[in-house]
Amino acid sequence: EADRVDAPTPAHASTPTEDVRPCILLLGDSLTEMGCHIGAGKVGRSVYTQQKWEKNPMDVEYGPGWSALIARDYAIARRADVFNRGFSGYNSRYVVDDLRKGLLSLPPPESMLAVVLMLGTNDQSDQQMGQGVPLAEYRANMRAIVEMLRSAAPKAKVIMMAPPPCDAKVFDRLMGIPGCRDQSRVLAYVEVVRSLAAELGCTCVDLNACMLEAEKNDWSERFLWDGIHFSATGNKFVYDAVSKALDDAGLAPSALSWHRPHFLARTWPTKFTHDGALIG
Repeated sequence: EADRVDAPTPAHASTPTEDVRPCILLLGDSLTEMGCHIGAGKVGRSVYTQQKWEKNPMDVEYGPGWSALIARDYAIARRADVFNRGFSGYNSRYVVDDLRKGLLSLPPPESMLAVVLMLGTNDQSDQQMGQGVPLAEYRANMRAIVEMLRSAAPKAKVIMMAPPPCDAKVFDRLMGIPGCRDQSRVLAYVEVVRSLAAELGCTCVDLNACMLEAEKNDWSERFLWDGIHFSATGNKFVYDAVSKALDDAGLAPSALSWHRPHFLARTWPTKFTHDGALIG
């Protein structure tokens, strides 16, 4: 079967107009999925989740998460929808396979303004948890993901996020799986993202280098709660980095038009613009 992304549902299958709200796709692993956190501590969790993970630190939220903040920015004045397609535990192999089969429930390609792609944290792990993906395959997978997304949504800006740093000692202590993660391995996957982004003409945000530069000595304690996943401070850092990348691509919320007119424009169309500014 030819490579493809999810086909739009009939309700969305229309020619792009101001009636179709544009969207931004966030595609990745748990670093994206957990970006939905809305607060700190045990907030907003179902009873089932609290019972199931009562003794697991993942029951605690480390937010507000970066994707939640991005979604908020674009929801205000209804500029764009933000789709979080983070799949905890996934690597590039799983994502490219599901993308080819149309299983990721993606938004309508014609409405995509940008894709923020962040994979590699699981790819660089060893085989103790079965997630590791060899470097050459990782490169091929990431290339295929970008090419499929561009084929479906040629106008979308692609922002490739290099994997953040990893504190193996902290992760090993919490998870009890010694040696499954290593910062030296992460750096090899970071270089793949950097070189591939340059080759394909994508924006690259090197979270690894940025975080290490921002906090040379305390990066793990400040940005990561378990050696891998973002703390509240880490989420804010990623939010700032993604926001800047979107701004630089000309996709800041303020650069986008309102989806559907401001109520003042509906009430007095000759006196107010689409976005609610007074005419004249």
